[in-house]
Amino acid sequence: MPSIKKPKYVDDTIADVEDNRTMEEIVRDVSLEEFLNCKETREILVTEAYWKFEAKTKHKLAKIYEDYNTAFGNDTIFTKDWKNELGDLIADIIYDHTSDNFDLNIFYACPELAEPVFK
Repeated sequence: MPSIKKPKYVDDTIADVEDNRTMEEIVRDVSLEEFLNCKETREILVTEAYWKFEAKTKHKLAKIYEDYNTAFGNDTIFTKDWKNELGDLIADIIYDHTSDNFDLNIFYACPELAEPVFK
């Protein structure tokens, strides 16, 4: 069990106090903003958010695009994509214009990933 010594102020003097919390408990006290301010943890969060978008949403958006292209394909809207090849591109454009839904559970499940925040 990791132990972190935190200074405790007593009558304007500092006394070391043992912190017997687990690493997971310490990581749970870190805010989303602190994770985003650290380059390594920000990359983990962004990658994880995009992976979730790809797994849950991207194929649905591409399918909607393909369905509309097939049903309403004409010279004006879909003139450059008669083969329905740009559905993934449209999904990526939509992702770029939506806010990320960051999930901190990855750090709670594996506290070692949060170590760069404490350096």
